[in-house]
Parts: sequence; C-alpha cells; structure tokens
Amino acid sequence: MAQTKSGQYFGTGETFLFVLSPKVVKYDWVGKQKCNESQSQVSHSEQLFMSASSRSLCIGSGGGKFGLFIDESLTRGESDRCDTFANEPLSSISNQFNIAVIEVISFC
Repeated sequence: MAQTKSGQYFGTGETFLFVLSPKVVKYDWVGKQKCNESQSQVSHSEQLFMSASSRSLCIGSGGGKFGLFIDESLTRGESDRCDTFANEPLSSISNQFNIAVIEVISFC
C-alpha cells in the first residue's frame, strides 16, 4: 500500500511523530540528538520529513518504510519504523489500519 509518487520531501527538524495511547510518546527527529551531541553527520534518509502528492501524505521515511503514510482517500494508513524518527510503529495492533477521524491543526 505505502508508496509515494512525488519523490519530493520537505519540512524541518521541528517535525515529529507522536502516539497518545496506551501512553504518550513523542518521536523527535533523530538529527536533533546528533546535532546536540556535536555529530555533524545526518544521513539523507534521516532528513525525509514529509512528502505529499495527490495520492498520499507521508511523514518520516527511510529504510524503505514510512513513519506515517495516509492514502489519497484519507481512510487508510500505515506506520512502520523509519530512519527520520527511529519510531516504533504508531499502531500497536497492525502496521496497516483504517482511519476513522483526521484532525488537522495549524499554528500561524
């Protein structure tokens, strides 16, 4: 299912993934820790923050997987460990799931 067609990634190290249940977990960009530890090498696959096209929305990538993938109908998703956030899959039941509600928040 998870396949991005745009090939264009954008975003910054302020991007993150999170889980609210069964406990709150925030997955920051792995490069943030490397920068704090004065390690200047951040690989390309650790900088794939977001990609969007008319077919999908992806947040985090690398290692052939997406941190969060949402399909064009906004009804199906997938989550795996990705290089950008070194996250655990966001769904504890299955890496593929149906989406019941999407909430979008913007800070201006």
